[in-house]
Amino acid sequence: MPGPNDYPLYYDSSNSKVLSAVATMNTTPLPLNHVGPQQVSLTPQSLAPLLNPHSSTGY
Repeated sequence: MPGPNDYPLYYDSSNSKVLSAVATMNTTPLPLNHVGPQQVSLTPQSLAPLLNPHSSTGY
């Protein structure tokens, strides 16, 4: 179902169902000072309590 800013392109043979539509897009670029989500870095030391060095699988 096309939205309010979308335009039907093709209909089925009965002209009752939209088969494809064209959607509008906002091409405004994001500001350069946009703050994205912070990345969490995982250090090898933080994995040490979870692994068993005496096991071949590590568990």
